Amino acid sequence: MNPRMLNRLADAPQDAPKSQIRQANKALILAAAERVFAGAGFGGATMAAIADATGLPKATLHYYFGSKQALYRTVLGCPELSEQHHATVTDHVVSLILQGCGL
Repeated sequence: MNPRMLNRLADAPQDAPKSQIRQANKALILAAAERVFAGAGFGGATMAAIADATGLPKATLHYYFGSKQALYRTVLGCPELSEQHHATVTDHVVSLILQGCGL
């Protein structure tokens, strides 16, 4: 098991409600996804890289978000997205739209 995951498990209260654990996992995944998407763009980012950044199994990302596309859309909709990362991600989205339109 990943050392970061072991640390998270050790720090988590044993009696924490599942809803708190889910909320914490989602927040962890979104923060890592923001960094990975901003650094690598949508095409360069992988669910494995995001999972590595969180210390969670890749299957956990798929459980919460279903796909890389769904996770990306969620990151774009996050009001907590930092201004610098928002600009990087927005530029990438515009690029994808232009490519899709053949421009």
